[in-house]
Amino acid sequence: MVIFDANFLLLLLDPEVDVPIDPATGRSLSRARERVEHLIATLSRQRETIGIPAPVVAEVLVHAGRAGPEYLGVIGGSSHFRVLSFDLRAAVEVAAMTSAALAAGDKRSGCTAPWQKVKVDRQITAIGVTERASTVYAVDRDVIRLAKEAGIGTVSSWELPLPAGDSQGRLDI
Repeated sequence: MVIFDANFLLLLLDPEVDVPIDPATGRSLSRARERVEHLIATLSRQRETIGIPAPVVAEVLVHAGRAGPEYLGVIGGSSHFRVLSFDLRAAVEVAAMTSAALAAGDKRSGCTAPWQKVKVDRQITAIGVTERASTVYAVDRDVIRLAKEAGIGTVSSWELPLPAGDSQGRLDI
């Protein structure tokens, strides 16, 4: 199982979403949606389940407006996606993560975001831990930081390859 964060999921669901900045170029990531669609196709061929933590669903729906039912249809209508609850096991994991961070003297674990966001990002990470996710696909640097700290592999949108056959590239104007 792999996990998607909200920003990653929105790259797939919303063609109008702001595209992340590629740290290598300092510009908007070229062909971001194609990269995510290629990832979905690859994961599908590998019969990999894509976990969508319930807090991610909430984040996506906050600004979805009229597109909300369509997003839920895509998530619920595909056998490749599975919505993952924040349950008792995840709550225990968040408590352990937060307790360890407090003991280390930094309740935010190096994250610079507001405390409420850090708590939600920990929930997403804890769901990944309890579901034994191999990878968290994320754009959010705090989710990436927390997942790495929890021992889960991470992949960012700018690390995704373009679909095969695109090795010569093209000019994006």
